[in-house]
Amino acid sequence: MTALRVAILAIGLFSAPMLTDEAVSQGRAVMVPRSEILKRLASTYHPDSVRIVKAGIAAVVPHQTPTPLSQVALRATDTVLALHRGDVVVVPGGRASQRDSDPGHPPDAHVDLPNSYLTPDESGTRLVTFSIRVRPAAGGLTFDVRNGSFSGEVLIGLEDRDTPTRTSTLGGAIVLQVTSDGGPVTPGTIRIAHTNIPWTTVRIVAHEPGDSVHLRVQATFDPEGYAALIPVERSRLDVRAAAPRIQGLGLEMVKVSVTVPEFLRRDSNVVVLSSDHGGLDVATLLIPRSGTAETSLRSQGLGTNRVHAALGHVAAGEETIAYVFPWTFLAAVLVGGVLGSFLAKRERHRRRTDLVLGVVTGFLCAVAYAIGLNLTGLDINVRVGEATVLVVAAIGAAYDLPGLAPLRKRLDSAA
Repeated sequence: MTALRVAILAIGLFSAPMLTDEAVSQGRAVMVPRSEILKRLASTYHPDSVRIVKAGIAAVVPHQTPTPLSQVALRATDTVLALHRGDVVVVPGGRASQRDSDPGHPPDAHVDLPNSYLTPDESGTRLVTFSIRVRPAAGGLTFDVRNGSFSGEVLIGLEDRDTPTRTSTLGGAIVLQVTSDGGPVTPGTIRIAHTNIPWTTVRIVAHEPGDSVHLRVQATFDPEGYAALIPVERSRLDVRAAAPRIQGLGLEMVKVSVTVPEFLRRDSNVVVLSSDHGGLDVATLLIPRSGTAETSLRSQGLGTNRVHAALGHVAAGEETIAYVFPWTFLAAVLVGGVLGSFLAKRERHRRRTDLVLGVVTGFLCAVAYAIGLNLTGLDINVRVGEATVLVVAAIGAAYDLPGLAPLRKRLDSAA
């Protein structure tokens, strides 16, 4: 019989990689080859040690086969480990939880806590391998207008990756304590006695969470536990700029509107605005029940700018605006300055001086007009467009600015 048992163990070790189907039963204990435990331990990327929890007491199998073996849960003569119903072997898998999902599909996203666990099934004749799986039921926590907080359901279960389509009943229920740094979790303690679906549901309520909350899962065989990140899905404010690209260096403004989702609208909503680069007319926007209000943004420098809007901790949104080099502005200024110089019809021998002064004057008048100062003395209602810049530059070139008289004398004397 001894030779037969050794032969069976040898066949189990070399015929299949999964211990689940190859454990040998003896009475009510599953006989696990010691080499198989060490092999599983060697495949983990964190140099920790396997813990064997028997009746709530943990023993340790070191990462490297040690001497003396008296410190190990197995005696030196042992070739197999007897696991009874309720015993759990904890195989470490690192320090951080791993998100096991495809990016861009939040409803399918779930988190696998790092450790793997081995325990006998209900019959005590088969070893089951599982990990603890955490998945938001609807992608994350969402805002509940009725109680003014974020809440959502989270599914927790024991996932058997070897046989994901099979539900196995365990030899004893796994008791998990569930807490969150965002707020209360209901229920706070759950008992799971099977692998795979159906998952067990808990509910989280968080009043002022950040972008995510930590859901910590603890057990008697893992008292410190591990945390899974549960995303917080804020409602989206619709932030829109009247134009995606404007001239930079402070030469152009653009209207920016903010719209609040209908289910969040009140008599008035206060939205806080901020801009990475550029000046907003207001830092807070009071939005009426209609749901939309707007402000203005003036460019600053060149490059990409983002305008951010936040309705408390409930909703947020942003818009991207490009600040481009003002080539069209400079071209319109140059053409307007030259035209204005010819329209002035000054003395022939001063045409060179008039041309230079016309371009300089047109440039100053156009820049001043772009930032809200009208130096032409005329009432011009149009505020944007290359045609407006050309006309303002031409008018400025045709009529000297008093401050440029000294520059005219120097140019005349040089000529």
